[in-house]
Amino acid sequence: MNLQEFEAAVDACPDEITPKLDSLEALYEYVGLPVESSFSRNEAAQELYRKIVLAFPAGRQTVWKRCRDLLEELIQDHVLDGKPLDPYFEVLEHLRDAVRAEGATPGDIKGDWNAAIRHAFDHTRVSNWDTSATRENTHTREFELARAARRLHEAGCKLLRTGHYLSLAPESEMLLVERLEAAIAQIGGLNAARRVFAQITPLYREVYERYDLVKRPSMMGGGKPQIPFGYILMLAAKHFIGKKPNQDTDANWLSMLRLASDYAAVFDVQEYAPSVWRNMDAAELIVYLREVAQFDTLFRLPQIRASDMDTIIRGILRDLDFDEKRGGGWTLNDLLTILQVLLDGSKAKRGPHWFDTDKILTAQSGLDLITVTAALNEVFSHPKTGANPNFSKPTDGPTDDPGGRELGHNFYTRPLLTADEKTYWLLDRSMCSTSCFEAILGAARSTEQKLDQKLGATIEAFLRDRFHDHQITTVSGDYDVDREHGECDIVVETEEVIVFFEIKKKPFTRRAQAGSDAHVLLDLAESLVSAQVQAGWHEVRLRKYGYIDLDEKGQKYRLELKGRHIERIAVSLLQYGSFQDRIFLKQLLEGIMNASFTSPDPLVNKKMTALNASLNELRDQFAALHPGQMEVRAPFFHCWFLSVPQLLALLDGVTGPAEFKRTLWQTRGVVTGTADFYYELAFMQR
Repeated sequence: MNLQEFEAAVDACPDEITPKLDSLEALYEYVGLPVESSFSRNEAAQELYRKIVLAFPAGRQTVWKRCRDLLEELIQDHVLDGKPLDPYFEVLEHLRDAVRAEGATPGDIKGDWNAAIRHAFDHTRVSNWDTSATRENTHTREFELARAARRLHEAGCKLLRTGHYLSLAPESEMLLVERLEAAIAQIGGLNAARRVFAQITPLYREVYERYDLVKRPSMMGGGKPQIPFGYILMLAAKHFIGKKPNQDTDANWLSMLRLASDYAAVFDVQEYAPSVWRNMDAAELIVYLREVAQFDTLFRLPQIRASDMDTIIRGILRDLDFDEKRGGGWTLNDLLTILQVLLDGSKAKRGPHWFDTDKILTAQSGLDLITVTAALNEVFSHPKTGANPNFSKPTDGPTDDPGGRELGHNFYTRPLLTADEKTYWLLDRSMCSTSCFEAILGAARSTEQKLDQKLGATIEAFLRDRFHDHQITTVSGDYDVDREHGECDIVVETEEVIVFFEIKKKPFTRRAQAGSDAHVLLDLAESLVSAQVQAGWHEVRLRKYGYIDLDEKGQKYRLELKGRHIERIAVSLLQYGSFQDRIFLKQLLEGIMNASFTSPDPLVNKKMTALNASLNELRDQFAALHPGQMEVRAPFFHCWFLSVPQLLALLDGVTGPAEFKRTLWQTRGVVTGTADFYYELAFMQR
């Protein structure tokens, strides 16, 4: 059923029910209800709903999705082509509501669309919702997408429309991006960055040293399109160095924002309603993975609390010699000293801030000019040619083609930009904290073989030290049970709960950030899913036997269940953005648990095999934890996905395991739709 066929079916429906609305007896006869002594118009409406449902013996879930897609296409036809919404909009709404109300049955559609449409049209006359005043509030996402597409079309862009799918033609997208880059170059990358941070400074949260650039859905509908600050800043970094800007005006800035916002809107990744209401199977979830990754690239910034940088770096590189001279004569201690100058010198500054060797030497007299110059140019600064040379579109990312590894943005590998190797610019302290970490890690990696293989153990040791600093005892170790071997990274006990922490160093790659759904899935498989499966076996064995005996380098410890609750926390080194939201985690694990995945790419497919093995284990764990139950409400509600910096924020002000549990519980049942742990923690603590 396409939209044209649907509209024709609606147009062909005779209005036989309106003359009978004044007589409930006649209405009952029309809908097929037995004529009795008492009548109810509502009962007649319910009978029409029942007839809609009966018109589709199978595939009602697919009918619901088809109605959703037809509504989106109808709105696009209305906004872009001026076609009428009514009566088609109301009929689709009633039809969709009927099949949803009776429970969705998956599979292919079997039934009579014409009969269902006739009953739905009749239902609009018996029970008229008249949603014309609220439909734009309810369907904000669809209307805003169509309006953005219309503005781009009026600006000369060619649109591609297939059913409800809408996109820019490749040649039009290329020209649009060229216009955006030219506009930012004329404004100037430095000026553009200044304007961005001036605009988002009201969103800065001092306690976590970050901007609350989060999803902002509304439970009540409505909402406004967000500005793609993340994408704009990547283009600003690209054009930070180049021709002298000559058009830094408010008018040009607002024009560029409008164009960038419309371009971002056409990606259709902004959520106007919380995703908690979305029920997704594995196929829909894959699409959603791409949407979440692209949203973060367009609208958000990776941020780490800058004041934690020194602690984190020293903690995870603890096995290295910090006084050994490397590169052009600098040591890791020298790098951290320079880093502290960069971060302290920009602490009170929102947005771009400049440094030179004199500033650094004045702040740290123990350094020398040769060391500072070598460290700035070799470790902290992008080359004079600039950052992001092979980045234009949000979907640009590395590929396996010759030279393809250099595609996409590279700004977050180093924090500083320079045109002359004399003056160095930090775009923003919060934004560049991730780049500072990556720069020093990259410097250590260049001289230390197998550093990445050692990170898991050092991250674990670092976190255990942090817990102990907050008077929280931890245990860990290997165990054998059921002729199976297990290894617990970190365990924290309270009187009420046992918390398993499983650590994975897998980063969120640039290919995933660009929206490659396969690589998003693989990154999550090697971090979140792998850690949760590992923790899942601890839970299964602990619940089955009541205890497991941990062996940490010969020291034995019996971990006993004692009727306590169990929480499972997967820990990444750095952040995964919106993917570390608990609602997303719930949707992911529930959506993929009974699925399997393949890829036409042999290299990708090999990794998919490992993911499928993990999903088999997840199913086995579900069966062991919920014997005889086919469906369990929220089976993964006790699962988390947090980064090391998020855990440090969680430990702020905490003393002892009971207080840690209370702090963790503050966000356990929170649904804000922001997909941001820091925001939700601050919200609940406030």
